[in-house]
Amino acid sequence: MTELVDEPAAARARLAAGDVLQRHYLRMVLDLTQPLTHAPAPPGFTLAAAGAEHLADYGRVVSAAYGAGHIDHEPADDDPASAAQVIAGYLAGDEPGPWIAAASCHAVDPDGVIAGLLVVSAYAPGGGEPRPWITDLTVDPRWAGRGVGAALVMAAAARLIERGDASVGLAVTVGNQARGLYERVGFRPTHEVWRFQG
Repeated sequence: MTELVDEPAAARARLAAGDVLQRHYLRMVLDLTQPLTHAPAPPGFTLAAAGAEHLADYGRVVSAAYGAGHIDHEPADDDPASAAQVIAGYLAGDEPGPWIAAASCHAVDPDGVIAGLLVVSAYAPGGGEPRPWITDLTVDPRWAGRGVGAALVMAAAARLIERGDASVGLAVTVGNQARGLYERVGFRPTHEVWRFQG
């Protein structure tokens, strides 16, 4: 069991008491009623709808991106088959909520190989009404920093606007370089959260 704390003073007290911190992250939101940042796919890349028929490729990308040294590494990331099963759970709506297929997409590199994935779910962090939530954004390390992630985010945002959604949220671990990407395309922090082992 885990416990979420969103007050810095309370989090500091828990840490001082020796409580085990599982994750320190920011919830961020992109206002889809405002003009979006233009972020086309890099030359030679194409974007396509995500689908379960590509799970093996998604598992390969996730496993490569979230190796043992990555701040968000999970045991399932150690091999592509296990990583693919986690993605399969997202697409099945097992967690964190129903999959929004219309906004989920992947990037294909110039050689025709899947190089990135973005999964959008309907999720209500902290309760309330579910809204679009970026459950996973992963880019193959070979293509990191070249605009693939931004192109995926902006493609998903455009599809959410077509659906009539007003915002999309996500969580990013403090210290994860992806925060810079999210801020560049217009995401803004709304909550700082510490997740402690219960």
